Amino acid sequence: VRDVSFLHLDVDIYRSAIDSLQYLRSRFVERSIIVLDDYFRSADGMIKAVAEFTAEAPEWRAFPIYPGQGIMLHRSWFD
Repeated sequence: VRDVSFLHLDVDIYRSAIDSLQYLRSRFVERSIIVLDDYFRSADGMIKAVAEFTAEAPEWRAFPIYPGQGIMLHRSWFD
């Protein structure tokens, strides 16, 4: 997989979420977007994975979206 610009991540467990994010991190292009399913809802694994990933990958910012979704934007959206 190369040159990813959009990801809809719909996994509820930590290991699947963090593995997906870490695997794709170097493959995202500028102005990439990640949509997160069940973010800040009932999937504690997703919340933990996003918190850990954004701590390790400061080029990403995560935002909750009502009701229970989230979006991650690459820093190139803000430059």
